Amino acid sequence: MIISNEHNEGYKNLHRIIEELNPSSMTILCDSNTKKYCLNNFLDALQIDSRINIIVIAAGEQNKTIDSLLYIWDNLLNYSVDRKGLLINLGGGVITDIGGFAASTFKRGIKFINVPTTLLAMVDASIGGKNGLDYGGLKNIIGNIYLPYCTLIDTSYLDSLYNFQVLNGYAEMVKHALITSPDTWNIIKRTEMKDFLSYNSILQSIEIKLSIVNNDLFENGRRKILNFGHTFGHSIEALFNKQNNYLGHGIAVSVGMKVATMISHNLGLISTFTKNDILNGLNRLFLNITIDKDDYPDLLSYMKDDKKNFSGVYRFVLLSAIGQPEFDISVNNEQIIEALNQYREYY
Repeated sequence: MIISNEHNEGYKNLHRIIEELNPSSMTILCDSNTKKYCLNNFLDALQIDSRINIIVIAAGEQNKTIDSLLYIWDNLLNYSVDRKGLLINLGGGVITDIGGFAASTFKRGIKFINVPTTLLAMVDASIGGKNGLDYGGLKNIIGNIYLPYCTLIDTSYLDSLYNFQVLNGYAEMVKHALITSPDTWNIIKRTEMKDFLSYNSILQSIEIKLSIVNNDLFENGRRKILNFGHTFGHSIEALFNKQNNYLGHGIAVSVGMKVATMISHNLGLISTFTKNDILNGLNRLFLNITIDKDDYPDLLSYMKDDKKNFSGVYRFVLLSAIGQPEFDISVNNEQIIEALNQYREYY
């Protein structure tokens, strides 16, 4: 269930939902940033009189760890949260990911509500029930699928974000267009982000993801197309994190989409015209990231451990046309290296 906050109806609906749930306790999970910039606004808008527990973890992807998970569990225990307790995840993708996992595993599962405060969380991380944390340098390698009771979308939280943070979420909106809608892609590639990004375009992107997820919750088939750009994107994100140089999920996925587009062309799935159309559009929208040949072994190693692979084979989402993704395409080392070399020459 998605409730939006246009005309201030969202918080009224959320208040009603919480009253109907009548939880034995309420706990809000946030990070140091959302505590500072969002928590008071959320509490004022929600207008719940009962006592609310607060758990705060440090901000940043580097804190989506088992240590943070243990800290959340410890606090839930200290607050005497029982199986009728409610956890509200107020934050970006890190908070909705680890908060959802904490709730889904605490006492075999308590209800939770997501209130995403970043564009990335609104259009991607908080939607679809995927929860998890990073481990061993690998992104979301520990996780499950457990749906939130509901999600509140309040786009006013975007006002507190830097442009770089918005761009990270915008990459997922661009991905949604490339895998589902040539018409939307044609608009996006010619439009500045600030002109395309609107309340309606955000809800449209959410609806695209929901329409895919609702027909394949546990990713046995078509839901896999949402991983376009992610197989390589996660590996370069992990590499930068290892080097203590946070890249940002969306920027990493934009690089992954470029590499996947090159592989699609090399395998004869798309024409040179389509390849250049996508690459030129992505190049205009997103930062170019330098990839050194010395990093190839680490990148390939990270990809081998990607949770989408099986039987020791890389599995990519590629395009046969804009709006026509193909999933579970086997790609070998040589084909990946060829695309990386082309990426280095192109950029």
